[in-house]
Amino acid sequence: MALIKWEVLLPKKFGDKIPVLFILLELIIEIVFELYVVFPTLYEPFSQSYNIHLAVGLFLFFNFIGNYYLSIVTDLTSGPNVLPSVLKPDWSYCPSCTLNTPPRSSHCFVCNKCILKRDHHCVYTGKCVGHNNQRYYMMMLIYLALGALYANYLNIEFTYEMLNSLDWKVVITFFAPVIGWIFGFTQSLSFLTCLQCSTCVVCLMLSLAMIYYHLALILRGQTTREWRKGIRGYNRGWRLNLLDVFGSRWYLIWFSPWVSSPLPGDGIHFVKRDKSLENVKDM
Repeated sequence: MALIKWEVLLPKKFGDKIPVLFILLELIIEIVFELYVVFPTLYEPFSQSYNIHLAVGLFLFFNFIGNYYLSIVTDLTSGPNVLPSVLKPDWSYCPSCTLNTPPRSSHCFVCNKCILKRDHHCVYTGKCVGHNNQRYYMMMLIYLALGALYANYLNIEFTYEMLNSLDWKVVITFFAPVIGWIFGFTQSLSFLTCLQCSTCVVCLMLSLAMIYYHLALILRGQTTREWRKGIRGYNRGWRLNLLDVFGSRWYLIWFSPWVSSPLPGDGIHFVKRDKSLENVKDM
């Protein structure tokens, strides 16, 4: 397997670099916070409870960072597939790439390429979300939400262990540390600790909102662009729509992002409602 160059992982635009660096920095801070602040307070180091929680945390981290990585490095173009030189029905011509592009594809001026079944450009990965990596993007969001939920569970228990109570001042400080700091509610609890805990809360809320938004589109067989334009012709029922994104082995991708789950389509030819698959020989 060829090694991935660092240039592929880093965003090309400055506007993408800030969110990506924030995600990576916050991930490092959260790992250090949980391992060296929360875990030693709640559990005896290397006890059975400590090891179980450590294993759960590492599993969530492995799946998040693996899906995050694959959503960045996966090729989103037509790859080795030869696109037709004659413009076909429902196809369009991209003047930037000087290529005929298939249905549901569009040019991204940040990535500077045409993306198969393009959904949107994600500033938190610095890459587009399209046909070939939408599975990794969705699983990244799901494991981000699970990781944030797990961290919040540990953080609430950690807060209770430190204060032996959860009165209204502690709750306000936990969810809004700046307000707690302004009104002096952080005398017995570190402001930075509360700030990190509240970051996990915000992360959970944002990831759940993004999962809800994108999953609703997937179930309807739409991309963000198609939803905005009212295009609904690719909705083949929620089961087939899910398989188009998560692949035939969707039940195994929960264990590892590197589990193969072949997609039924190629990102070039699509099945519409009441229409059969386009024949490649018609090119």
